[in-house]
Amino acid sequence: MTHIIEEIDIKTPDNCHIRGQFYRAPNKYAEGPTCVCIHGLGVDLNVWQFLVPQIQARGISTLCLDLRGHGMSDSSNILKLNSQQMADDISYVCQRLQLSPNYLISYSFGGNVALQILHRFQQRFAIKMLYAVVPKWTFRPQKIAQSLLLLRQTLQFLIFLGQKTGFSCSRQAQRRDHQCYAGRPDLDMVRFVAEATSISWLAFAKMLILLRLKECIGDRQWGKFSRYPIQIVGASNDQLCDHQVWWDIHHTTGWPLHWIEMQHCSLMTEEKYADKLIRILEDTGFFA
Repeated sequence: MTHIIEEIDIKTPDNCHIRGQFYRAPNKYAEGPTCVCIHGLGVDLNVWQFLVPQIQARGISTLCLDLRGHGMSDSSNILKLNSQQMADDISYVCQRLQLSPNYLISYSFGGNVALQILHRFQQRFAIKMLYAVVPKWTFRPQKIAQSLLLLRQTLQFLIFLGQKTGFSCSRQAQRRDHQCYAGRPDLDMVRFVAEATSISWLAFAKMLILLRLKECIGDRQWGKFSRYPIQIVGASNDQLCDHQVWWDIHHTTGWPLHWIEMQHCSLMTEEKYADKLIRILEDTGFFA
């Protein structure tokens, strides 16, 4: 099947160009459902290269965007590189394209952006379900000693990464071929260097530190989100996320928790893991 892919370039009210690709479903599904896919920190829309063509072929048009400051989208004031602004960007692009997405699929940090969309725009878009794949969420606050250790390790990592990339390196806007990391561990410095380079070390450091601070503080407000339609997809061999966080959120909210035997980054590197996610989508009525 020939995949119909339309290039997207929308200028936001603050003059930031958000670029992406729209995988339009075959003509017989022209009035069918729409999905928006939201990638994670330091990557780009190519993380969906194995998944989205399969969704499109099954009759669901899918919008994949490069988040602000990522991929081929414009750079931005570093203060605007946050989940709230990125949710605003996605909402604005959907409005400009006259799309009302029925489904969201998020990856890693993208789960934070997706939560913002659900919290602020669910009624506008009538979203039926969010599939949060290996979301970088938090639950229990860390003890002080654990928090200090985590922050120290994060700073040491960022200093080492800055020595590799250059602390003041200019961002290299690009979409990368993530297949080259197939079979490599989650804790792969070669991949981290590429991710930091693609958005700049400063932007990477700012966003990672904020994620670490959230891990230290924790978030026990999940009960108030339980009304949202969410399915969690965890990676059984994940080296970047704490499985217990997903279990805690699952028990608090009642959201279904599915497992794929893979690492955190496997979905974007090998097609067989996209096939496993497709089976979860099938089993939960995504294509119904």
